[in-house]
Amino acid sequence: MHAYLSARLSLAVIVEDQDWHLLLYDDLDKLHSTSAEEVAVLFRQTSDVQELPNTTIEHVRDRLEDAVDSIEAFDLVLLLLDDKLTKNTQRLVALELEELLVYPEIVESIENVLFASPLPISSVRQETLAMVSEISCVAVSNFLQRLIQMQPIIKVVCNAWNEMASNRFTSKDKRKWICGLYVRHGLFRRMVYEVKKTGTVAPFDKQVMLEPSISKSIPSFKDIWNEVAIYLHEPNIHPSHKRARYKQFTSKKSVSLLLSLTLLISFLGWLFYFYIPESTFADTDKGQERILVYRDGRVKNLPEGPSQVREKAKSILRTKNIEIASVLSPLKLRGTSERGVLLYPLATAIINPQPEFSWKRIPGAMSYRVELFASGSDLDLNLGGETYSTTWTPNAELKRGTTYLWRVIAVTKSGELVSPPWNAPAGGFFLLDAKSVEKLTEMEQSLGSSRILKVALYSQFGMLADAEKLLEELLEANPKESLLEELYQNLVSKRSALR
Repeated sequence: MHAYLSARLSLAVIVEDQDWHLLLYDDLDKLHSTSAEEVAVLFRQTSDVQELPNTTIEHVRDRLEDAVDSIEAFDLVLLLLDDKLTKNTQRLVALELEELLVYPEIVESIENVLFASPLPISSVRQETLAMVSEISCVAVSNFLQRLIQMQPIIKVVCNAWNEMASNRFTSKDKRKWICGLYVRHGLFRRMVYEVKKTGTVAPFDKQVMLEPSISKSIPSFKDIWNEVAIYLHEPNIHPSHKRARYKQFTSKKSVSLLLSLTLLISFLGWLFYFYIPESTFADTDKGQERILVYRDGRVKNLPEGPSQVREKAKSILRTKNIEIASVLSPLKLRGTSERGVLLYPLATAIINPQPEFSWKRIPGAMSYRVELFASGSDLDLNLGGETYSTTWTPNAELKRGTTYLWRVIAVTKSGELVSPPWNAPAGGFFLLDAKSVEKLTEMEQSLGSSRILKVALYSQFGMLADAEKLLEELLEANPKESLLEELYQNLVSKRSALR
């Protein structure tokens, strides 16, 4: 069994005999049938393909997971070093990065790249260090501090590499190829840590000869390693001469390196903004592509449905904000009350004209009395009733197109307890009129099982309780999606303002 892996594409291709399969990062437990032609199309625009010869499914699964997490962490590091981002955005990046940097193999993969060339002096700002410390991102803080501390040694190792004569390599392409191997296998990183720990670089050993790509390049690969090591610690080179050569290097070649790295960071930032989704989540239980939300406002793979609902869903995903429908305005104008005993229906529009009212159990209650009034009606027209449980259903249908207010009174041995208290706004809800119910039902039938489209539809009609329940389901299916979490918190806060 052979495999080909691309972290950027978040997938691996597994080839066994004549069978071709895809293993996706988002679905590591399932193999998807494919063909050589499809693989050629997939890999046409990517340059990070890794070959895994004579491997197993378990090994491919582990390598894919590590590779995707590592590339995500690397992108987050570049974003964190970008001074064009706002402090709030950097804070979100740091929190996401903190979850990844707890894994040593991910830290090592990032250092393999960043230890190969010195960073611009101003890359890691003090404001960034203060921010990650303020939000207790310990792993991120330690990583950045170590990156700063290692810069002088990284410069010296990079200097040694660049001082090697061009004729030491058979061609420029050969030099680039070997440099790429050094980066990929962490040999620049290894040199940096050896210099810091022992003040020297040990001769080349066979521990790094396990990969076929390295073994094929021996002896040139080994000789180059040893030449760099000798240059770093050649006793015959006078310290002043080393400083002169280092100064010459930093004045000419370092500028080019720093400029290249700066351009690379800018390019990757641009790539991240336009081509890497801000959020990707599963909308339905199965069968649908994941919805992609980009930072420039694009939304891809949104399920089919009425254009009005789809545009509403796109707006919600772009702004992470759910507008309050006009039918709930009477509740909004009444002010707010604390979220207490009342559960449902509360701060929402509903369809059922005979809803089941529910509330939390009140300690010491022997029975409960529900007081229910149409907003603006005579308070003597109580539509409520009594019950011994924490639920109650009206005997008759309520009037549609009406805002209702309600309280629960608990009867105890020591007297009555009213929730909410008489000096606070009562709980409220709106019963949709027949025309709205008919329109909503018709539109809902065309949405299939799409949760995000139903969230948009329900919010449009003021059914915030139903929308909140769907967002909870989406979060349960996509627990790491910060966009859905922001949207959920936005809706919860909006409902709280209506209680």
